[in-house]
Amino acid sequence: MLWQTIEDCLPWLQHNALRLAATSASCVILYVLTVGILRDKRKSDIRFPSTFFSLDQLISKRWFKGVSLFFAGSLTILYAALALDAASLLTATERLLFSLVKHKFASGVQGDLDEIAKALPNWLEPLTVLVIFLVLFAGKMRKILVTYRDLLLTASGLYSIFDETALDVAEALLKKFGDDFNALERGLRKQFSEAPLPEEFVGNKGEQRLAYQLIWLSQKATREEGLVHSLHQLEAKFGAPVRHDSSFKLDLVHLVISSIAFVVLMGVYVVLAPLLHGVVSPPLRWPDPKAEGWSDVIRYVLQFTLGFVFPLMLALNMYPVRRRAYWRKEAELTTFGVVAAIQSALAFVVLELFNIVDVSIATVQKDDYSIFYPRLHLAAFLYSLVPMIAFALFIKFRDWSISFPAVVVLVSLSVGLSFAACEFLYECYLPAFDHFYWYQGLLGVSISLAFFLSGSITEQFGNLRRT
Repeated sequence: MLWQTIEDCLPWLQHNALRLAATSASCVILYVLTVGILRDKRKSDIRFPSTFFSLDQLISKRWFKGVSLFFAGSLTILYAALALDAASLLTATERLLFSLVKHKFASGVQGDLDEIAKALPNWLEPLTVLVIFLVLFAGKMRKILVTYRDLLLTASGLYSIFDETALDVAEALLKKFGDDFNALERGLRKQFSEAPLPEEFVGNKGEQRLAYQLIWLSQKATREEGLVHSLHQLEAKFGAPVRHDSSFKLDLVHLVISSIAFVVLMGVYVVLAPLLHGVVSPPLRWPDPKAEGWSDVIRYVLQFTLGFVFPLMLALNMYPVRRRAYWRKEAELTTFGVVAAIQSALAFVVLELFNIVDVSIATVQKDDYSIFYPRLHLAAFLYSLVPMIAFALFIKFRDWSISFPAVVVLVSLSVGLSFAACEFLYECYLPAFDHFYWYQGLLGVSISLAFFLSGSITEQFGNLRRT
């Protein structure tokens, strides 16, 4: 029976092979461009020495690859989900983009563009839409993504850690040299080399300038060990006691292993969950791939991987970093509130995008479904709170020193109940109950278990102790 279920997937793969290839090519392009945006520098400010450096100059190579995988990977998966699930949306978008392109050319060229648009096969839409969109709106999209990047990294406290560490080391070295800035500079040149100065620091002999120079001189070591560790090692070369680096660790290899484990576990769910269709009683709606295809089952997994797993992963990685950055001046509850607000907002945006997909599909199929239905946005709002609930319970249970397996079970059951409650409230607005909340409850438990189990393989949650 299990093998038969797997064989049922093959026709879908064969039918969508070319579209999968075009989507894969689009994802590679999008991933590379998004990683490039991560390297963009922020607006320089002499009060914050780290603003003169790009992100990949401030963290180790492995750390940067991990951040890239999360930042660019989430956007790439979102585009892939839209490309595979909402063909009608992409078709409409492609027509709109071609019409915008036509207005930029003379009337003689417009006819040629019409012919090109008609000649392009449907399976090429994911790549066509991405290319035209980048040609028309590359500048605006870059600004949006840079803002998104800075919002997450600033809220996490990562930039604050860089500046605070550099300024602390600069202050300590100045004290060691009796506040003689020139003597310290001579010592740095003798030990390392001379750091080129931006024009903003010319004539400035304060701690900010010295902090900038220390970051610049530590670049080679930073690529291997990260900025905080490198600055402490530099300080130790001048006789200062070695400080213990308690920085948050993010290992690309561990992240990749965890991601693969998660995909495998959810793949098992995708295969096994539909088998219950023959067991549940008829009033309960349950996905039936034989009658409806596999798109619904896969789509629900993708939707809540992006709308639940990624926001929860973001919060669990952001929380310890922000606690370390602001533990002197920010209460734990405030830290939690900031992180939870960001993760819920991110989840809400993702779920609203899937609402747009649903409406576009329904419009093509002439179903009674509109973006103006309040129940759609209510459901997106309710589901966007679930990652925050899981985050809060995980932090609280760990503070109570409950064993990790018990934490995973308790949080996963809570997530399942939350998924079921969200779906139940949504169905209250429908003409009749179809009891789909049972399936959503199972999905919530399964996706939460898959997330925590895959993370526990590489001990990804070891940093979430009370700080």
